[in-house]
Amino acid sequence: MSIMIVMQFFVFALLCLPCWANAVHPPILSTAETATTSATDHQALMSLRSLIKGDPSQALDSWGNQSIPMCQWRGVACGTRGRRRGRVVALDLRRLNLVGTIASSIGNLTYLRHFGLQKNRFYGTMPSEVGHLVQLEYLNLSNNSIGGEIPPTLATCVQLRVIDLRYNVHKGSVPRELASLHNLEVLALGYNNLTGSIPVEIGNLKALTHLVLNSNMLVGEIPTQIRNLKNLTYLDLYFNGLSGSIPASLGGLQKLQILYLSNNQLSGPIPTTLGNLSSLLVLDVQTTGLTGSIPESLGKSEPPQHPFSRI
Repeated sequence: MSIMIVMQFFVFALLCLPCWANAVHPPILSTAETATTSATDHQALMSLRSLIKGDPSQALDSWGNQSIPMCQWRGVACGTRGRRRGRVVALDLRRLNLVGTIASSIGNLTYLRHFGLQKNRFYGTMPSEVGHLVQLEYLNLSNNSIGGEIPPTLATCVQLRVIDLRYNVHKGSVPRELASLHNLEVLALGYNNLTGSIPVEIGNLKALTHLVLNSNMLVGEIPTQIRNLKNLTYLDLYFNGLSGSIPASLGGLQKLQILYLSNNQLSGPIPTTLGNLSSLLVLDVQTTGLTGSIPESLGKSEPPQHPFSRI
């Protein structure tokens, strides 16, 4: 039977984490040691600039201008203290309509914490050298045309809190290696061409609050290990080829507010345990293979003060 509950749609805000792009940019230090390390960052940025073939708004005209310090280039922010002083800690080039590929030299930005290229026209693949950015906390390459497999080397970026690769053309599987990112809060891989099954290891991401895998070509069953994600508030598996039943263990995700499961090949009864989801605001299980009824206890939650909708 066709079953769908959508109680309210709200504005998603978690991915808009604080950006370091407005940080105070200190001058480059003059010591020989700092000049050498800053020169490494300078070279890496110029390599990245060389692979950008389209810059219609001339946003990167400051890059390479000898009269403008590197830490004052458009989209670049540097550290202000300690070893990070004068080193690139953030690269925020979103919404600039840039066209090009990502240089492998990005991996030489040793102190990079924030890397955002969303809403441009980058293509090619994500270089495996991104895995060298062991201090990276925020990675957003969404809304581009980046393809190829998601590099498993991302697993070495152990400080990552956000991975947003939505709206690209990535292929291959969801890397099992990502399950080692114990600080990860957002894993958003929707709107790609990913295949294979959802790795059971995903249950190791105990800090995860948002798991977004919708609009891919994933198959197999929903892993019961998702029950381990006790901090999960947003689960979107919409529009894949998932089969089997809805795990009754989803009823143990007490913080879950949004659950999208429709447009899959799920079958069997709707678990009564979903009635335990006291925080649930949106339940979408529209599919022809499910039987039973929606638990009566659903729909009694109050909307949150800061609403969100499907991202």
